[in-house]
Amino acid sequence: MPLATTAWVNMNTPEIMQGLPGRNGLSSPPIVFKGLVIAGGTTQESPPLGPAGDVRAWEHASGKVVWTFHSIPRAGEKYNDTWAKDSWKNRSGVNVWGFITVDAERGIVYMPFGAPSVDQYGGDRAGDAFSATALWRRTQIPGSTYGTSSWFTTISGTPI
Repeated sequence: MPLATTAWVNMNTPEIMQGLPGRNGLSSPPIVFKGLVIAGGTTQESPPLGPAGDVRAWEHASGKVVWTFHSIPRAGEKYNDTWAKDSWKNRSGVNVWGFITVDAERGIVYMPFGAPSVDQYGGDRAGDAFSATALWRRTQIPGSTYGTSSWFTTISGTPI
């Protein structure tokens, strides 16, 4: 259904819920850019396994998902190998709970990601976990072009 007429979208889709209990909703307003509604989502702090904190862009006119940025890279995706063993699987917490920003001139969306669950204890998620606690940018976002994603910087300011 078009977002323009329904004004809502189900955030709790199977690919976000990962077959686990929990919920995903908005913790900050989505941002609109060139016909796309771009939103992160809330995730739980505990237990550590639960809904994914992926950022998605919906086409405003149709309500269809145009692209998804996996907050924790899936098997075969860039940086998945920075999550030791299977600590990436069904991990919750890596999400954009703050504001997403768009550089409209350059067509870049900036997504500030938080820490994996449980953020006070990392013993069950060995590895560098490059996608977490970082600022990511996604370029070439208009229309049906999926674009590219790149690591921008860590929160500490160290370039990657």
